[in-house]
Amino acid sequence: MTTTDKTAQQEIVIGVGKMMCAHCAKRVETALSRLPGVSRATVTLEKKQVAVVFDPSITSPEEMEKAITGAGYQYLGIVTGA
Repeated sequence: MTTTDKTAQQEIVIGVGKMMCAHCAKRVETALSRLPGVSRATVTLEKKQVAVVFDPSITSPEEMEKAITGAGYQYLGIVTGA
């Protein structure tokens, strides 16, 4: 496991479509958590959003989009003011 510098980490909130249940939320969290540089992915099912803490020098929102769509869900973009 790679250790990342906590000061270099950022948090973004991403809207995710097609999440209907706790199983869906877990699949999204798992898909994102497997990306290198992601230290935490936490879904808020009611808002259909996932908060992701990551190292931008290792991964990017584009890679997160691929992980979300690869898991079978819709990437709805970064949520501002979340």
